[in-house]
Amino acid sequence: MPETTRSFVDELRRLDRELASERLSPDAEARLRALVETGVSPARRARASGLRVALAGGLALLLLVAGALWWLGRRAPAPRALEGFEVVAGKAEPDRRRVRCVGRCTLRAPGLGARLELGEAATVRRHTDDRIELLAGRATVAVRKRPRGAAPLRVQVSHGVIEVLGTRFTIWQEERGGRVELHRGSIRFRAPDGRTRLLAPGQSLSWPLAPEQPAPPAPATPEPPPSADTTRPGATLRPAPPRLTPEAAESLLDEVERLRSQGRYREAAGRLRESLHRVAERPTRERLSYELGTILTHHLRDSAAACRHWRRHLRRFGTARYGREIDEARRTLGCEDTTR
Repeated sequence: MPETTRSFVDELRRLDRELASERLSPDAEARLRALVETGVSPARRARASGLRVALAGGLALLLLVAGALWWLGRRAPAPRALEGFEVVAGKAEPDRRRVRCVGRCTLRAPGLGARLELGEAATVRRHTDDRIELLAGRATVAVRKRPRGAAPLRVQVSHGVIEVLGTRFTIWQEERGGRVELHRGSIRFRAPDGRTRLLAPGQSLSWPLAPEQPAPPAPATPEPPPSADTTRPGATLRPAPPRLTPEAAESLLDEVERLRSQGRYREAAGRLRESLHRVAERPTRERLSYELGTILTHHLRDSAAACRHWRRHLRRFGTARYGREIDEARRTLGCEDTTR
């Protein structure tokens, strides 16, 4: 309780004690005894009753003011700004442009709609591109749902990036790896090699991801014979579009990611569709197909097109690489042929 409020309440108590110890003079006692013996008139009783009500109301008002002063005195201070975060609860200290909890603490990331409940000695950093990095310890992250078309919030960990659109999850980051558990919403883990894992509520994922098994070589596809029209004298053959090199395919994926961050999902899907048949390497073609399926499922929300795409994808590539993620997507879409 603030010192001013404590002094005010102490003064009220002192006055109450003085009033209780005050004694009447002999003359006043005689008059009071005469009133008791002869009775008190109704008018006097009414005035005395009104006086008691007024005194009671005044005392109640004094107590209300004292309570208000006490409540204002105990109001929590404004959050402290620290390295791009606000310290909401607990104690934290700066550590080379990072924030390290002393014990447990709660941080808020202004402008990102993110709240972090950090375990003992957990260390985080906010980058200039609004990426949050968990360097060590445990963090439970709650993120407000982001507006349609907004880029996802990114939480960096030791072996990848977690992309968030509005959810709640807990991360454990240790020296050689870590783990995330999703409580609500959806998140996607993106590894440095481009592999992604989509999590549903209740699922968890550990990193680094296990090495992939090499895919079996794709059977050679014979070139289709020329059509009858192209064999006519004077007919010209339309050249096939050039194959995409691995470097060009990586550039395409970067472009698709940029389009997705801008909310241009139909354009991103079109770029993937027109490029799929130009990729010779089976792993790269499978990855492009998977990215197209995720856009149809989670961004365009075209259930019919997405279910058709996932059927074709599974026939061509199987379940070795993205089987679990595709099963989750098909369940979300309500695809009828869940048994494939």
